[in-house]
Amino acid sequence: MPNILYISSSLSGEQGHSSQMAQEFIAGRRAQGESINVIHRDLHEQALPHLDAQRFAALTTAPENRSAEQSAIAEQSDALIAEVRSADEIVIAMPLYNLGVPSTFKAWIDHIARAGETFRYTENGPQGLLHDRPVHIFAARGGQYVGTAMD
Repeated sequence: MPNILYISSSLSGEQGHSSQMAQEFIAGRRAQGESINVIHRDLHEQALPHLDAQRFAALTTAPENRSAEQSAIAEQSDALIAEVRSADEIVIAMPLYNLGVPSTFKAWIDHIARAGETFRYTENGPQGLLHDRPVHIFAARGGQYVGTAMD
């Protein structure tokens, strides 16, 4: 049974257009008779702390040198990385806020993008350490831009 990691971050929750599109995609997979396991990470309901100096230090300190507080911070990041590693597919419901991704999504990226864990630096630039998997992004935007040149 494939594992799907479903990431949502809409302020409108399950009623957001991006969330509705992602849910329709998942429902369509199930309607085809596919047995799937969905892990839902709602970044609006379960907001992650934004990266700050304390969190950055915790994530870049060697495990054996971390304080208890740093270890707790790293454990949260490790759990998020484990979700990504266990996923056979990733579904992202992506609303557009202020012409960019929600800050909660960026916080998630900051927790999972870790040198030595999910990528490494090489002489040819960064190299990913996670196995390839399909990523489906369901992006939605609206509000005052609907029907304008910016839509």
